[in-house]
Amino acid sequence: MIPVTDETAGFSALCVGTKSVVHSLSRPGMGGPQHDDKVLFEFLILKGAQAGLSWETILAKRENFRAAFAQFDPAVVAQYDRRKVRGLLSNSGA
Repeated sequence: MIPVTDETAGFSALCVGTKSVVHSLSRPGMGGPQHDDKVLFEFLILKGAQAGLSWETILAKRENFRAAFAQFDPAVVAQYDRRKVRGLLSNSGA
């Protein structure tokens, strides 16, 4: 297991066991103060989804979250209507 903390990835108490997941988190800009709305929105969504699940599970589904949340664009997601939300809720994410 490779522990990754707020200081290195922007996530708290993140522990994953695969190098590919850790590599996907070690992109430039991770670990310092963050001011990009899309990155902050991504952290918020993934952290909320993680409750009760492993980070490895959440990060394995990261691309599904990216598609569901309009590339983590909060302005686009704010415009989702009931039909769009119902469609997302019926998607298993498999």
